[in-house]
Amino acid sequence: MHGQGTRALASLAGSQPRRGLIALGGALALAGRPAQADPTWPSRAVRIIVPLSAGGTLDSLTRSFAQRLQPLAQGQPIVVENRTGGGGTIGGNAVATARPDGYTLFMGDIGPNIVAAEVLRSAPYDPATAFTPLLHVVNVPLVLVARRNLPATTLPEVLALARQSPEGLTYASAGVGSTAHLTMELLARQSGARFVHVPYRGGGEMMSAIMRGDVDLTLRTGASGLESIRSGELRGIAITTARTSPAMPEIPPIASAVPGFDVAIWHGLFGPAGMPPELTARINALGNAAIATSEFAEGWARPQAAEVVGGSAEDFSRFLRGEFSKWLPLVRAVGIRSE
Repeated sequence: MHGQGTRALASLAGSQPRRGLIALGGALALAGRPAQADPTWPSRAVRIIVPLSAGGTLDSLTRSFAQRLQPLAQGQPIVVENRTGGGGTIGGNAVATARPDGYTLFMGDIGPNIVAAEVLRSAPYDPATAFTPLLHVVNVPLVLVARRNLPATTLPEVLALARQSPEGLTYASAGVGSTAHLTMELLARQSGARFVHVPYRGGGEMMSAIMRGDVDLTLRTGASGLESIRSGELRGIAITTARTSPAMPEIPPIASAVPGFDVAIWHGLFGPAGMPPELTARINALGNAAIATSEFAEGWARPQAAEVVGGSAEDFSRFLRGEFSKWLPLVRAVGIRSE
């Protein structure tokens, strides 16, 4: 699976060698010497690296996943390690350059695993070739929210206002190349509406800005978006996934006005490039069992309005090929860069 999957991802990404990918050579060297599968995996502690700080959504997801995985993994410790910085690429590189033996894994997303090499020119690896996809864990919907006094209450009204405004409506994001930034650029291209990006240094600043009315719109994850909408602090406009979420049935999908629109914050488990197929299959099977538990669904997924995905490693590879096809042309066309 891995060899074919990586070649397909690399082909779709259109990746070319460039300066700054020195560390990738180490990963490819390891990939050139396939690891021998450990039939007793895991026989010692496993690290799952999180590229963001402790206490956030990705960190809590990974810790919940690790807690459900440990009893299934012969009781070996599943250690969550936070490696922050570089837009997620510091943590990503720690995995990309590790031995492909299943003992260093990565809970990734669109940043370090899809757009890093395009958005961050200093990214130390190529996401299309640096990892073995193992398991699609969850999708988390985003909610488009507006300031309370925006003179538009529905998505068609918001899009019409954005088209009529000389400069377009403003929207806040947590930074250049963030999921909110990419999603709004995609919405602009597919709807013909005009939006002006106002990046902030994090989610806290972004929320303060829209609460004050400094910007017109922003995107929130399902759970946090719902809380703000139901408290009356913000106005719910639409959900980014193709279907209505059971957690927020009153919020229509963007696809109802912009056919084919479908975006979620996804998180998945990766290993270094070159993992043996039998080891990939074993980790995938144990990971699927972990996320199928009621404890994972009730303890993390449902409170976050998240969809538990699962499936085979090849299913995840197929999904990632679609993500490369969706986002890389957009990043290149818009010229999204963060140095």
